[in-house]
Amino acid sequence: MIFKFNLLMICMLCSSCFHILSKTNSVLLDVDSLPVLSYKGSQLLHSDTIVFVKADKSKVYVDMNIQFKKGADTYYALCDSIYFRILGDAFQELNATAYYIVLFDDNYQISEVRIYKRLGYDNIEYDNIVKEAIFQTNGNWEQRENKSNKGKWHVYIGRFKLR
Repeated sequence: MIFKFNLLMICMLCSSCFHILSKTNSVLLDVDSLPVLSYKGSQLLHSDTIVFVKADKSKVYVDMNIQFKKGADTYYALCDSIYFRILGDAFQELNATAYYIVLFDDNYQISEVRIYKRLGYDNIEYDNIVKEAIFQTNGNWEQRENKSNKGKWHVYIGRFKLR
C-alpha cells in the first residue's frame, strides 16, 4: 500500500514536478535540461501514456508497477548506508535533496538513473554519488502488483536526501 501512490506522494513533495505532471501534455526535464519523462492524457498511472526518454534519445513506454523487495523504509535505509560508505571521510553535511527517476528493464534491472531536480546543492559529483547508490540496489526490485507486465519498461520516481 505504501507504494500504491508513490509517484503522487513524491510529486506532491516536489510541487514543480506535480505541476508539470498534472498537465495533459507535459515533458519533465532533467538537471541537464534534457527530456526524461513525457506524460499525455488524464490518467497518470496508465502505462501507455507515460514515455521515458532514454539518454540515447530513444523513447519507451513505461509503467510504475515496481517496488523495492523489502519495502520503502529498507530501501531508504540502504541508500543512506551506501551514501555514507561512498563518502567516507569526505562527508560534509548538506541538508540537500535530489529527485530522481530510475528506469528498469523487463527483468527489473536498473537501466538508467536520471536526476530531475536538485534542492540545496549544484555539484554534479553529488549527482554521481546518488546514481551510484541507487545502482547498488540493482537486483532488489520486483513487480508491485500482479499484472502482466513482461516486456515492458518500468520507472520509479524518488527522493534522495543528501545529509
